[in-house]
Amino acid sequence: MGAWGEEPFMNDAAGDFMIEPVKTFVAGLTSSDPLVVRAAAQAIAALAAAGQPISAGVLDDAVCALKVLEKNEQLVASWKHPRLFRDAVRRQINEIKLTRSEVARRRREKRVAESCPVCR
Repeated sequence: MGAWGEEPFMNDAAGDFMIEPVKTFVAGLTSSDPLVVRAAAQAIAALAAAGQPISAGVLDDAVCALKVLEKNEQLVASWKHPRLFRDAVRRQINEIKLTRSEVARRRREKRVAESCPVCR
């Protein structure tokens, strides 16, 4: 059984191709390097926004990892412009939350369309 659709990630080949990068990005959320954490979180959100089937839990993990950075006073203070760093992390958190909401909305709409005999 295969998954087929019109969008770039709506097929088995894309899913197989993307599994390793997604695993790498998820692992990056636990890095001790805040730059890796931020990049991994952004990559996960970008893939979800593009239609890659990223779970809500993975997006939640990305938000959580960024909140850890935001709350780490020693880390924030180590930046040349601590306030700018914290603000950038907060913006990133909010963007990922919006992505999560949008992904959830699209999934709900898809389930409704698939279950509605009039919509088919």
